[in-house]
Formats: sequence, C-alpha cells, structure tokens
Amino acid sequence: MALGHMHKPHAVKGASARAYYAGSVLQLDFGRAEHQKSVFIIEAHPGKPAVVSAIPLRQGKKLLRRSGTAAEILAQADDFRGAWVEIVLRPEGRTAELVDSVRALEGVVSIRFEEPDVKPTLHGPSLHDRSATEIFGDYYKTKRNTDPDPQLVALFDRLYQEVSTATDEPQ
Repeated sequence: MALGHMHKPHAVKGASARAYYAGSVLQLDFGRAEHQKSVFIIEAHPGKPAVVSAIPLRQGKKLLRRSGTAAEILAQADDFRGAWVEIVLRPEGRTAELVDSVRALEGVVSIRFEEPDVKPTLHGPSLHDRSATEIFGDYYKTKRNTDPDPQLVALFDRLYQEVSTATDEPQ
C-alpha cells in the first residue's frame, strides 16, 4: 500500500499488507532539516510480491540549522551555498556589525538570538516607583548585557504612550 505523506518516509509496522508512507519531498521546516528526502518506486506484477525501492532525492535546496558565535558562523559561510539557513547566534562577541555580516550571508533566511542565561535582579526602588521606560531599560540590559539604543527607547516610549492612552471603545 502506498499511503500519503508523513514527514519522514517509513514502512508501517503491523499493517495487514506492506504499507509505506512516502514522506514529504521537501524539507518543510528547519526541524526536519536532517531528514533525507526520497521517493518510492513500486514494481508490481500479478501474482508476485511488489518490489519497493527508495530513491533518495538529491536536488533542490537543503535546509541547514547552525548555531554559534557570529565569528563561528561567518567561518562556515562556504557551507551555506545552495541551502536555506537558519542561524541561532550565541551572545559572545556579538556586535551589530557582525550580526549584519551574518544576515548578509548567502542563503541565510532566519536569525534567532540565543540569550545569555542571566537572572534579572531588581535593586533600588520597587517597580511601582519606576517608570515603564526604566523597567524596559533594565530588562533589556539583563537580556543583552548592554543599554538599549536611544532610538529603541524612543520607540518604546511612543508605543507605550499609545497603548496607555488607547481606549477599548470602537473608533
């Protein structure tokens, strides 16, 4: 039996007849980047068992997921040719210039940022005695280990003001 596609090609164990899921012919997301895609050729003749052969697919762009520092990722750039690449950047040595260089690499379609494992600590006045901007700045600093850019703070202030003064009434 030839069945529809599940994510990965495989035989169905325990079926009353030989049954196979073909698997998808494309890597549909980065979680399946390591799946070898294939098609099945089935030769069937009356009175004889079908012969099933898996044919690996070798064309098309593969999906790659790579993680490391920006410098480590830049050193792997040659591996990205002919692929769609998801990058998970670790924070060590990360600068805006290096992130831009990684973003510009051939094939890079997604960049995620691994955040340092820092537990926020609140010193000084309680949250109730501090402005939203101050709390945002402290939060940003615990996540990025640097102060937020003044333009980002201005954007936060503007959006916070819009949300704070918005009404639930339909316009």
